[in-house]
Amino acid sequence: MVEEGVNIKVSDRKIVGYTLLVIGLCIIGYSVFSVLTVFNGDEKVPIEILHSEGTTGTQQTIDLSSGTPSIPIDFTQIMTPLFPAFNVLIWIAIAFFLVSAGARIALIGVKLIDTSPNTAVAKTRGKEKDKQIHMMRKEKVEEKEEDLKEQQSQ
Repeated sequence: MVEEGVNIKVSDRKIVGYTLLVIGLCIIGYSVFSVLTVFNGDEKVPIEILHSEGTTGTQQTIDLSSGTPSIPIDFTQIMTPLFPAFNVLIWIAIAFFLVSAGARIALIGVKLIDTSPNTAVAKTRGKEKDKQIHMMRKEKVEEKEEDLKEQQSQ
């Protein structure tokens, strides 16, 4: 965000704000569109982390010590069909991160765009109302304490 000590013209702030807003919305749009096209099967996952190519399976045997023969198991044959599902889950996690980053960028843009004095007034009014509410509660507590002291003295 822009530091308080830096003097930037209002028009420059709005230009930067609108630019950040558009960038954030584009990131969100790309992420959502990409996830939808992957789920529809129109495109492959943009980032494949787990590959089934070039994996050589090492057979391991499970020894059943009860005297029965051991069973050879090839773990690559078990895991290879799961790679596409894992790649989709990884892409969904990355897309979720991109959506949240785009939302943050867009929020910064909106804050830079909003330079109206009404927001500052609303914030100070909110603080004043909070003070008033606090004072009213404090007065009620003091009244109740006084009533209790009167009841105890009688």
